[in-house]
Amino acid sequence: MVQAPQLDSVLPLVQAISGEHDVLFFGNTAGRTRELADALGDRCLFGFPGVGGVLDGHVVRYVLIRQQKTTLGEPTGKRSERTRSLEALLIQAGFRTAISGDHEGWLLGHAAFVVPIAFALARADTDPARLAADRGLLRQMVRATRQAFGALTATGAAEIPGNLRMLYRLPTAFAAGYWRRVMASPNGELWFGHTSAAPQEMDDMASALTRAVRNTGRSTPDLDALLEPLRRSGT
Repeated sequence: MVQAPQLDSVLPLVQAISGEHDVLFFGNTAGRTRELADALGDRCLFGFPGVGGVLDGHVVRYVLIRQQKTTLGEPTGKRSERTRSLEALLIQAGFRTAISGDHEGWLLGHAAFVVPIAFALARADTDPARLAADRGLLRQMVRATRQAFGALTATGAAEIPGNLRMLYRLPTAFAAGYWRRVMASPNGELWFGHTSAAPQEMDDMASALTRAVRNTGRSTPDLDALLEPLRRSGT
């Protein structure tokens, strides 16, 4: 498991490994699943952990996110024997796990939800409690994700978990209230503290999301406004 910006340096090392060992990319590969699958062929499969955490000195503090299952997926979208075996192992280890039929679409849906949170946190000086107190920014964050979900699902470009679809169908005030409670609790740091620790990965996710949304031709004014610092930087 590596950060997305490290994939370029890791891929040649993985390609050089001899044998028929499977390679699981267990993290964010949004916008790059096809490239990685082409590079490694049938050895490649993907996953994303339903875990949040932060590095506290030499200690990793983490929590299993009940609302988000650990996800596995084949490049082909099929439910293969190896993904079913991995799913069983992860479930046995205590991870709620599911197999996605469109892992790239799942990653795009995840980006549509996480990227607005990451950029809203950045505007709140990476302080979840400060974001919780900023009702205007929370509402903009919710509208940005709702617009991204709407654009991506209209063209079938994303796979959105049912709980997130339900949350973002609620009136903005209700969805923002949910995130206000999360950000004001210890989960604010544990679930999303990693976003400030990996700024380049968040920028890469935002760029992949922006490209996918633009391809739909749909308008996303709140998402555009929230990601304005990314556009100014030329990323």
